Amino acid sequence: MEIPTTWSEGNPPRLASPNTTGNRSDHGVADLAFDVTYIKQDGGAAWDVGTYRMSVPQDDGTTKEDHGKYLTVWQRVGKKWLIAADAWSSDLPLSH
Repeated sequence: MEIPTTWSEGNPPRLASPNTTGNRSDHGVADLAFDVTYIKQDGGAAWDVGTYRMSVPQDDGTTKEDHGKYLTVWQRVGKKWLIAADAWSSDLPLSH
């Protein structure tokens, strides 16, 4: 399932389930999953908050599992909702 990047007229994004998954191998990660904690809207702005998990390929051919938190801010532009800002933070310790 593709992760939505726009909302339809008058409706905030509605993910198919609280546990939305997608394969984003075109971006170098696999098994990307979002667990939406909540979605809020105030006029022409909205935001969703939750957690994510994914597999990240390593230079040696292995994969590393990552998980953390995210925040996406949406802005209404005409009849569409577009991503205005997107931030995430891994729960994993920094590696050297």
